[in-house]
Amino acid sequence: MEKFNAKKIMESTLALYEDASSGMNILIIKVGALGDAILIIPSVRAIREKFPQAKIKLLTGEENRDVFINSPLVDEIIVCDFKGRDKGLGGILRIAKRLRMESFDMVIDFQNNKKSHLLSFLSCAPKRYGYDNGKLGFLLNKKVKDTKPSIGPIEHQLGILGLLGICDVDKNFALWPSREDEEWADNFLESYWLKNDMRLVAVNIGSSPRWVTKLWPVKNYIEVCDKLTKKFGIQVVLIGSEKNDPRSEEFLRRTKCKPINALGKTNIPRLACLIKRCSLLVSSDSAPIHIAASAGTPFVAFFGPTDPRRHLPPADNCIVFKKELKCSPCYHTYCAREYACMVSIKPGEVYEGILKLLGIKDINPKS
Repeated sequence: MEKFNAKKIMESTLALYEDASSGMNILIIKVGALGDAILIIPSVRAIREKFPQAKIKLLTGEENRDVFINSPLVDEIIVCDFKGRDKGLGGILRIAKRLRMESFDMVIDFQNNKKSHLLSFLSCAPKRYGYDNGKLGFLLNKKVKDTKPSIGPIEHQLGILGLLGICDVDKNFALWPSREDEEWADNFLESYWLKNDMRLVAVNIGSSPRWVTKLWPVKNYIEVCDKLTKKFGIQVVLIGSEKNDPRSEEFLRRTKCKPINALGKTNIPRLACLIKRCSLLVSSDSAPIHIAASAGTPFVAFFGPTDPRRHLPPADNCIVFKKELKCSPCYHTYCAREYACMVSIKPGEVYEGILKLLGIKDINPKS
């Protein structure tokens, strides 16, 4: 009894568990869109807290690498390119070979599509976690049924985390820009000789090339931005990854607001620093709203073909514009109804929403 009382047994069991988890090798898979990669940060943090001594590696796409740059949550980033060098079955088999060499104890699949489930299986990890969603889910051996409810992205991830004994997560986002990134943002804005009290509003008029259905008309952005500058002296900061995007060129050619042009000048950490220095972001459903949530910057977001209940990042100070049409959300990348869900969002209501978030009252709205 002296050697095997309940307390000693519990202490021995905990010691054995800690010893086993300290050498654990964990792979997290998320190779989707940039915004989706940002949305798994709270879950990755929860996994790190659950297994503090484990080696955690992340399999993700090329464009998502910068999301986890300088992150203390992952030990290594494994980059894949399914549109280029890793395209097709040969690419999947090459990645699978690399994963097997890592001898992972556990794979946590937040991507949950056919490719990711296949890679989970081919990794030969003894524990493979994910959703049973009809996309080769039978290749997982630790799975939960996906009923596809309209719930938030983090709540959806909790279905998988629950299998690990994680019942709740801190929903706050965090990116990890370096001091050099912070200095770049300061120097970039200082080069425009801005007044100290000038309000900055970041504007993202683009989206993923395949998601043209998410785009709000350029003329509407021009109307809103020109009015903000004319009436309140607000400085617009145009952000985006494409320098030669036709929509951006049209905006720059027709607008009178003389925006700061940051197109193609930022990576993810620098963009986070730039958005952090703005009073507000205006954007469609794309990565910048997730970055704004991580930076604590209020934002106005446009949703049409996608459902904000499933994709909106947790944020305390935002306004979402979405029209309740029978065909929306459709999740189509094309539209036979002339983009009715986006066109029906009017510049006037967006202008009022921006003023509300900025705490500004327009005493002469008709001018």
